[in-house]
Amino acid sequence: MAMEFKLDIDEFVRDLRANANDVERGTRESMDQIKDDWIQKSRDVAPLDTGNLRRQIHGFTEGSGANSKVIVTGNATNSSRGYGRFNYGYYLHEEAPASTNLSTPGTTLKFFDETAIAREREWMRWLEEDIRQA
Repeated sequence: MAMEFKLDIDEFVRDLRANANDVERGTRESMDQIKDDWIQKSRDVAPLDTGNLRRQIHGFTEGSGANSKVIVTGNATNSSRGYGRFNYGYYLHEEAPASTNLSTPGTTLKFFDETAIAREREWMRWLEEDIRQA
């Protein structure tokens, strides 16, 4: 016995092409909202000593439409005797041992990763809604 499953998306593709500019605009707006949310939520949980790391968390959106992406960075540097400039934002997030003692409750070494994991579903909902509305 043979079974067949056929998916006809011709109408969907036609609609998508006809509304490509609107979809691209909706995607861009949503990605900018996601970027702003990711920055803010990451600042809220980034390790806190002087506040420099939190001030240095920035992001940008690049690409367009389905090829959009958000990039966030936390390149906080400090001068260290004998070592020159040291990017402690990168060190904390990527290299610091998990046992590193953080002095401020509610902070985390993986401030970007944990924020993204916690917010991913919400961001996807925003993106879908913004594209649908566009």
